[in-house]
Amino acid sequence: MLALLSGILIGICHSNTGRASDTPHAVHAFLKDHCLSCHQGPENSGELDLSAISETIEIEEHLKVWLQILDRVSKRQMPPPDHEDQPTEQDRVQFQQILKSSLIEAEKRQIDFTGRAMQRRLNRYEYENSLRDLLDAPWLQIATMLPEDNQAFHYNKVGEALDVTHVQMAQYLAAADYALREVLAKQVEQPVSQTNRYYARDQKTFISNTKKYKTEQERMVIPVLDYAAQYQILENKQPMSVGTADAEIRQREAFVEIASQYESYEMWFDKFSAPCSGHYKLRLNTFTAWVGPQKQDQIAEGKGLRWWIPDLRDVSIGRRTEPVSIFAETVPRQLRLLAKYDAQIEPTVHEFDVYLLENETIHPDCSRFFRSRQGAGRFQNPLATQEGSPGVGFRWLEVEGPLHDQWPPSGHRLLFGDLPFREVSHPSEGRLAIEILSEDPISDARQLLTSFLFHAYRQPPDGTDVDCFMAIV
Repeated sequence: MLALLSGILIGICHSNTGRASDTPHAVHAFLKDHCLSCHQGPENSGELDLSAISETIEIEEHLKVWLQILDRVSKRQMPPPDHEDQPTEQDRVQFQQILKSSLIEAEKRQIDFTGRAMQRRLNRYEYENSLRDLLDAPWLQIATMLPEDNQAFHYNKVGEALDVTHVQMAQYLAAADYALREVLAKQVEQPVSQTNRYYARDQKTFISNTKKYKTEQERMVIPVLDYAAQYQILENKQPMSVGTADAEIRQREAFVEIASQYESYEMWFDKFSAPCSGHYKLRLNTFTAWVGPQKQDQIAEGKGLRWWIPDLRDVSIGRRTEPVSIFAETVPRQLRLLAKYDAQIEPTVHEFDVYLLENETIHPDCSRFFRSRQGAGRFQNPLATQEGSPGVGFRWLEVEGPLHDQWPPSGHRLLFGDLPFREVSHPSEGRLAIEILSEDPISDARQLLTSFLFHAYRQPPDGTDVDCFMAIV
């Protein structure tokens, strides 16, 4: 059933053509009397083979060829002047008038049905949005599964460039199958929505950056309590966190960053992983800080005072808001932008409605801060001043979800309605984790297909459409 529905989803990419118009008998008679003797078969003249159109009555099937014929007859290139069997002037004029009229009518019908642009398939982003809308699954990531679309005139929505190859068909089928499996319920009971808080001081990826750059303070995170630096933690003279021993202080603990992230300097909330794809609420507690410049007692031997190097002991309240980007991350480093916000000077909780894929985690990034490696003379932070450098403090991330308005979800109901189902223990590779139960599979299949096609086509389906797919069932 999923394979059949995958084929229907691909059909969404293509629209039906308008009714074909008939080519008048007089036109075919003209071709037979004056053209086919030279333009037929593999050894045709002028690279114009009329075999294909000599027997069809539908002009739309070979519109370009008919236009080419009209053009050559109008210019008296066909039949050529040295051809023995020349049409009379009346026959030539009649042929041109009838064919021109037929072509105009065919074009009008085509424009009425499809508009002036030629028919085309959906590009990969349009197909992704169509599946998201049809299956009510905004989190689906389909575009990256499909081959990149060709472009014409720098646009990826031009019909002439959007061809369909066997590679694309295979990938479209795989993407449709993935989308259908994503929206199906994986268990009978509705998953329980939970609210969990993940403290920055408990995250390994944050903690590792308190030790990584002992000689490169610009890339260290600074443990703080409110706005006061806890330098003893960096010297291993104090535990990383009070933990559950003091809930009030634990809420105020944070890490301050003064650099943006890149490959070897990354932090995410590694204790969190989305249990399933779906809707979640995120709450992030952040604030801005100010980190003072290097002091006299920190000057290395043979070096002068370098104010652009931060003093990790000197942290105070921030002087401005700072932009922060939130990414969903599939480890390692597959990032997807979720939201942007401005961290405030005072500690503030920011809430976001997001859609996550299964196993994604949350990766925040200070958008304005530097990312570059160490520069000449250790100067690498363009935001550093002789008074210090800006920073952002991260306290905790709270995640609520998955959130379901109904169960089974709407995408599942679109595919299988209210039919009961049961979980399958230890399903084999490629099999679903559930089994749909039906007392009358053929009758239920017809009803489900009719309902699905109505949503896919956005209009009541023709009975022949349903019969076509039922033949496969």
